[in-house]
Amino acid sequence: MKKNKTYLFFFCFVFLSTSLCAQYCDTLSFQKIYWNQGIHNAHPRNVSINSSGDLFIIGTTESAINKSDDIWVLKTTPGGNVRWSKCFGLQKDETLNGLRTTGDGGFLVTGSTKSVSTFEQGWIAKTDTDANVQWSIALGAQYSSLAAIVQLNDGGYAAAGTLYTDFSGDSSGNITDVRKSANIILRLDKNGNLVWFRSFRFSNKEGLKTVSQMRDGSLLTTGSSSDLKAGYILKLDKNNGNIIWMNGYTKYNQYAFPRASEQPDGTIHLHVGNRTFFLTADGKYFEARQIELNSRTLSLSDVQVVDAGHISTNTEMYEANLYPRHSPILFAVQDDSVVVWAHQYQQTPDNLQRLINGRIYNNNIYVAGEYITNNLSDNAAGEDLTYLVKANADGSTLCSDTFNVSFKIDVINPPADMITYAPTNEGSLHPFFVSPYTEILSANMRDDCAIQNCCKPVNRDTSVTLCSGAIYKLPPNDSVVRTSGTYSFSYPKFGGCNSVVNYKVNFTKLFTVSLGDDTCLINNQPVTFLMPKDSAVYKWQNGSTTNTFTAGFPGKYWVTATSSCNISSDTVNVNAFCSLPVFIPSAFTPNNDGLNDIFKPAKLNGQRLISLSVYNRYGNKIFFSENAGNGWDGTLNGKPQPTGTYIYTIFYFDLGGVVRSIKGTVVLIR
Repeated sequence: MKKNKTYLFFFCFVFLSTSLCAQYCDTLSFQKIYWNQGIHNAHPRNVSINSSGDLFIIGTTESAINKSDDIWVLKTTPGGNVRWSKCFGLQKDETLNGLRTTGDGGFLVTGSTKSVSTFEQGWIAKTDTDANVQWSIALGAQYSSLAAIVQLNDGGYAAAGTLYTDFSGDSSGNITDVRKSANIILRLDKNGNLVWFRSFRFSNKEGLKTVSQMRDGSLLTTGSSSDLKAGYILKLDKNNGNIIWMNGYTKYNQYAFPRASEQPDGTIHLHVGNRTFFLTADGKYFEARQIELNSRTLSLSDVQVVDAGHISTNTEMYEANLYPRHSPILFAVQDDSVVVWAHQYQQTPDNLQRLINGRIYNNNIYVAGEYITNNLSDNAAGEDLTYLVKANADGSTLCSDTFNVSFKIDVINPPADMITYAPTNEGSLHPFFVSPYTEILSANMRDDCAIQNCCKPVNRDTSVTLCSGAIYKLPPNDSVVRTSGTYSFSYPKFGGCNSVVNYKVNFTKLFTVSLGDDTCLINNQPVTFLMPKDSAVYKWQNGSTTNTFTAGFPGKYWVTATSSCNISSDTVNVNAFCSLPVFIPSAFTPNNDGLNDIFKPAKLNGQRLISLSVYNRYGNKIFFSENAGNGWDGTLNGKPQPTGTYIYTIFYFDLGGVVRSIKGTVVLIR
């Protein structure tokens, strides 16, 4: 009988290697370009900042595994120094439409995936703060997409989007014609399980664009209809999705992507293109303003002006993307009536196509953008990379220019009061959980423009190798890790710089030596055993210390392997003849007493089972297995078979790899 033994060493080897990387200097302001090594395109869609000032740029990028579009997260220090880059997704393309941070520091992403059907299905993924996916669901509808999601005050979530109920598409999943689409809103518990959903429409082609929760717990959503050339805002009951009130507006145009927010005084701001509508708490319009440019060549009337957040209690920041007529502009509006500053970022004006989103942290402004180049990361033409601007409180950097076209803010008439429609319910969802993969990417960075600070932060890598089963305490906070990975920490330094230390922890698996199954001298030829080179120090039964050993005679052979973490040994029998007997019982008693309850070969002397079949007296096959560990328990479809004689056939490989068979009978005794 072969025996395998392993002795664990109760010590480990730790290798520390500290290297100083390029001396990235944190900056008072900067403009930086990011891309992932060997991967074409990195499209930013949003920016998030945690309580420590770390930045998360979220978008999509190409998977290195299957070249599909995946969700991408890049984490940097407040100074733009890369901490890590990773992506996650399913087997085919994913799109990212909405992003929200969660109370535990993680992320919610919404969009669609083509990985579960021919056409896109709405998709939601919940991650932790390191972008590790905790759960994700697909909607189960034939064609759908989710535009936005929000975490509710009970810890659950609400998501909004579009369900296509009547459309045409080709075999590649491309939609050629949409005849009907509906609004969808669904509520999930904190683990992603469906609580309820609603699907409704007012016309033939429409969908919801945003969702947020109001202070009274109800849901505030916005949507648009291409049939009616209009948009709408709705207040919904959080318990069932029923409409509490709605209002709308016409002149569709750029109003396809409205954004609504409840204000501290209970009123509602509805941003639509370059217009802001003001509504009462019960959804009635009372005022409106429109931002315009005093220019004959540039206009904000047909571009998406994005509300990027509050700079102060009375000042909001906006982005306007005027490409290709003009580079993007970032501007601030005070008291809804005056533009207090406006900038364009001119280091590479022809390459910065658009600004994506902005965040304010410690009187600094962070804005992501999309940058196009022909030869930066992989020498490909028209490559989309990520741009990040860190500006001062007035939006300025070393390379920003004051926007030289003046603004005017006009008071305009609000839409007609309380536009309502009778909804038609249509469509259904069948959400189910899916499991994305995760890739670690190698991010690169280039300074496009930077005002250097007085300090020099350092990037340092510390590599730690331990034996499996050990634990490691990360020096910054003594937290215990038991799995391999890179654990990153940012250290603020005097002057405002942020140094990064990456603890690369690797747990080495215990080494197990194996000589394989018992074997034989095929045609009287010797047998050679080959062990992995440089994995351990070997010692054979005759004192040899090489990683190979040749057995020319029948007998018992053994080897002991000593690795850095443990000692392992194994024994093998080399037989003179390859056709050794297979022992098969002649009867069995399936009475669940733990003795002889299962019919199967009693012993395989190194042979490998191909199949075991059992037949009743009528010649019907009642059992089949290709696994030597699985035998017949005396039942058919869970029903006990009667006492009697049954026929079996066994096919197996002998020690020399020759296929052999055995046919016989076995008696079932009850």
